[in-house]
Amino acid sequence: MTDLLSLSNLRTQFRTERGAVRAVDGIDLDIEPGETVGLVGESGSGKSVTALSAMDLIDDPGEIVDGRVTFRSAGLAGRLLDEFDRGLVAYPFELIDAVYAIADDLRAREGVRDAPRELRGIADDLDNRADPAGLGSALRASADDLDGRTDPEAVGVSLASAVDDATDGFVYVDDSARARLNDGADPGALAIDEGVIDVTAAPEEAVRRIRGGEMGMIFQDPMTSLNPAVTVGEQIAESLRLHRHGGQKSDNWRNGIREILPKIGGRSGDEEVMAEVVEMLREVGIPEAQARLDDYPHEFSGGMRQRVLIAIALACQPSLLIADEPTTALDVTIQAQILDLIDDLQSDLGMSVLMITHDLGVVAETCDRVAVMYAGEIVEEGPVEEIFHNPSHPYTYTLLESVPTEEKERLTPIEGNVPDLIDMPDGCHFAPRCPWAEAECREGEIPELQHGPADADHRSKCIHESFDKTAYGTDGVAAATDTEIGDPLVEVEGMRKYYEQDDGVLDRVVGGGNPSVRAVDGIDLDVHEGETLGLVGESGCGKSTAGRAILHLDPPTDGRVVFAGEDLGGLSKSELRERRKDVQMVFQDPMSSLDPRMTAGQTIMEPLKIHGLAKGGRRQRVFELMESVGLERGQYDRYPHELSGGQRQRVGIARALAVDPDFIVADEPVSALDVSVQAQIINLLEDLQEEFGLTYLFIAHDLSVVRHISDRVAVMYLGEIAEVAETETLFDDPKHPYTRALLSAIPDPDPLASTGDRTILKGDVPSPIDPPSGCRFRTRCPSVIPPADLDIDQERYREVMFYRQRVEAGDVDLNAIAADAEAAVDATRAVADGGDHAALFEQFFDGPLTGEARDAVARSFDLVAQKRWDDARGVLRETFESVCECDRPSLSDDDHPVSCHLYTDKQ
Repeated sequence: MTDLLSLSNLRTQFRTERGAVRAVDGIDLDIEPGETVGLVGESGSGKSVTALSAMDLIDDPGEIVDGRVTFRSAGLAGRLLDEFDRGLVAYPFELIDAVYAIADDLRAREGVRDAPRELRGIADDLDNRADPAGLGSALRASADDLDGRTDPEAVGVSLASAVDDATDGFVYVDDSARARLNDGADPGALAIDEGVIDVTAAPEEAVRRIRGGEMGMIFQDPMTSLNPAVTVGEQIAESLRLHRHGGQKSDNWRNGIREILPKIGGRSGDEEVMAEVVEMLREVGIPEAQARLDDYPHEFSGGMRQRVLIAIALACQPSLLIADEPTTALDVTIQAQILDLIDDLQSDLGMSVLMITHDLGVVAETCDRVAVMYAGEIVEEGPVEEIFHNPSHPYTYTLLESVPTEEKERLTPIEGNVPDLIDMPDGCHFAPRCPWAEAECREGEIPELQHGPADADHRSKCIHESFDKTAYGTDGVAAATDTEIGDPLVEVEGMRKYYEQDDGVLDRVVGGGNPSVRAVDGIDLDVHEGETLGLVGESGCGKSTAGRAILHLDPPTDGRVVFAGEDLGGLSKSELRERRKDVQMVFQDPMSSLDPRMTAGQTIMEPLKIHGLAKGGRRQRVFELMESVGLERGQYDRYPHELSGGQRQRVGIARALAVDPDFIVADEPVSALDVSVQAQIINLLEDLQEEFGLTYLFIAHDLSVVRHISDRVAVMYLGEIAEVAETETLFDDPKHPYTRALLSAIPDPDPLASTGDRTILKGDVPSPIDPPSGCRFRTRCPSVIPPADLDIDQERYREVMFYRQRVEAGDVDLNAIAADAEAAVDATRAVADGGDHAALFEQFFDGPLTGEARDAVARSFDLVAQKRWDDARGVLRETFESVCECDRPSLSDDDHPVSCHLYTDKQ
């Protein structure tokens, strides 16, 4: 057995007034060294609780009520035995593990016939070993009880209790090491070949040595996971100090202040700790790490904050990394960067990864093996290729069918919801939602069946050897409806939305000196009657602001919005209010956009009251709306917290439909939802469009969803429209480099698909306060156009432009670069590049510069060293200035408009 981490019959429950919530209900999961295992399933299936249980981080009112978590590490075993006097278990791990397995089977009423023979065989083995707790006698007694037809479940409980009593420690070692330890050998000086730690049996002080040291965890939301009052350098250093430099400090006010202001009173070994912090920041791709040590989390972008979290998790070079939804809150382009980083670090450090996510595309691209979780149980497990191409549990198959893909003309969502984890159905927990359920599925224990090739280890917890997949999906909704697309209903001309930066009351009265935030900066769009126009782009590009400005919820600063031939900007407040019956919005987060003090019925009825509609029949009208969006009448009096995520979003859609609008702006309506619920909402929007002739502006960053639902797509970047095209045209022949990068970053839910041609954008979206001149994408564009008379290849020119941005910002720290160069293990390429400024060329360029380009960059290095920033900028500008920074491109006037110099004559 070589598993690094093993979860055996793990059960975690939370006490409530209604009863115990069985969040994790008897799962078995093993992770081998160097392996990446994906854990997938809908929200509420128990994925995150499984991860927290593995690290023994379950807080009251939760507890691990049964099962074991074991971690294999000979070095850690020795360190723990050196620190904890009563840590050694007197029995071999394999023997105890075998007994626990028999006890688990008996409690599940499995393997009863063979159990007596197996127990007596283990007892005979113990006759030839030290048996200080008399475990052999207990095993024979259990075997006799089974022969005497004692209830197997009761025997299993008694057997597990006997093993618990016999194993009063928590560290298992190989026979040789155990014998020498029993003879009084020093654990710190002893060579241990095999060591296993029972995490669930270990005291809290011992578990703290494992967390952060041998196990690292990346949490879902970096902004809430990082301490806003502590610099990132200190947050990484904390883990190093705890696990590798002197251990945990005493809990007193002096050390508390030193955690926040470490320079007060100083620390021993601080230089060594900070050197490791700098190296870790370099490893995760933070540029000029030395200069960023004293920065706070809010001074980093979203992608950089996630890199800091990864640095914290990997600071002590753990053997296992648990990544809990590490890319869920990130744009697809930043997600590609982070996944690429985790893959590189895993290869460099040789660690294992438990990847928890609901994004099946991420799993397909990163994992070796997949475990599918539903209602606290693992229902299917196997190699990633087997799971995706031969799904053998109905839940896995229906989950994959919910994912929008290029080949799929119809989406078929999973009906119903994850069951109540307090009162779960008998038999298969998925049976109430399963299209192939039979009477046999609803009773008793469901067996695990083997599928696929004999060597695949592909198991599914289902009575069916196979099921008919051809009949599934016939009730789905086609990607394209039969709605006829008419003339432009909404026309946006030169729309701008700026936000003033006011420091105080006086600034608001007389005007401040700070520049405006150009959230939307002159966009032109048409939305035709009956169509769905997708609006896509990264966070911060202005999509949501544009949607609100079009509806005049936040009126534009400039430009025109014409709806059905009427300029909304010319309407009075009363006229605009009357017009709002025709234009509505579905907001991104239903939990924050619904009033927690209002029931679903009251929320849907509110617009009817505001606009004086359906007088005398409002309750009936609400019931009709609820029925149209798939809500039951019984949910009328439920508050938002009593509804699922999909149900809350349905309430938001019903509220928008209440006034019978013609045009709806749907702002990320499915981004916070599981893939199965997402499919339900997409189908609902399609149904409603066909039934009521609705027109949508569909704002999203999930391009697979946009491809499925949209007739046309507009791509937005930093307040401007970069490209507009028919959906299939855009996906088949994207023109703008930004569009191509977005499309290439979409995770493909097929583990056999190639990702070799993926474009991973570097850097972050620039600030809308001071956007770049010319083409706003030029600072990140992989196809930025070099001067016609300059001999330089495209990749080197892109790197030159990145360097220029740093010089323009005065953000080149020569001391930090020198320190990084000294810390670098492999400096061969810098030496090979030769000449002066080798470290600087190594820092900014992945290949050699030659001729005029090299001479100009070398001169700029000299000028930067002399703090002559303006002169350095001038040298670089004179040599490398591009048409992309001089002229602002405009959308071309053709069937596939694109705003890029590659498609104009200006170059």
